[in-house]
Amino acid sequence: KQMYALVGKGPWSSLKVLRPGQAVAEMAVSPLPGMPNGVWTIKEKKSQDFDSYIVVSFKNASLVLSIGESVEEVTNSGFQTTSATLDVKAM
Repeated sequence: KQMYALVGKGPWSSLKVLRPGQAVAEMAVSPLPGMPNGVWTIKEKKSQDFDSYIVVSFKNASLVLSIGESVEEVTNSGFQTTSATLDVKAM
């Protein structure tokens, strides 16, 4: 079995073939308040090996989740959560 995915945007888009390999561990299941417009992961510090946060953007809101032993909503992230997020970058 394999899955096909169209990834990227514009001239950087491509077709990827995903084949079974490493098992996926489901860490969290939570209903979302709508259909996401964008999803980003970001590190708290550039020196970290793994991302610390997931930012999910919706039409009129954004959701920031911390990644650790569990996945939890962050309320004091500094993001404007009452509007859509256009992009996320580490500075």
